[in-house]
Amino acid sequence: MWFKSKLDAGVHPAARRGKKITYRIVDEHESSFDFQRKVSVQPLTMGEMVDLTAGAVVEGLSEFPGSLTNAYRDCNLEVDDRQDLRDLRDFVTVTSSFYPELRRWYEEDAEEWRVEAESRRKRQSE
Repeated sequence: MWFKSKLDAGVHPAARRGKKITYRIVDEHESSFDFQRKVSVQPLTMGEMVDLTAGAVVEGLSEFPGSLTNAYRDCNLEVDDRQDLRDLRDFVTVTSSFYPELRRWYEEDAEEWRVEAESRRKRQSE
């Protein structure tokens, strides 16, 4: 599974060691990621993969709660709160050849983020 943004990051089934599959999250900046599910016996289901990324935290973004993908969006919004929310919605995309339905799931999640961010923006301007 790949997260695409201005930086590339992904969850990799890093290695199959005996009967175990180990997972890691990597990006081009060698960031440190903290997440719960690092090993499984069977490949993760789509829901388990979503849970893995939802609970993951990247060093430097821990003050942004929620999923890893939304943490990147929220961080960029905090830097410049005048950014177009549709651009930020599309800032991160998720693809997977093993879990092709993840793309659609994360597109819907990104749209929910945009709607919530728009609502927050409106409340702050009142």
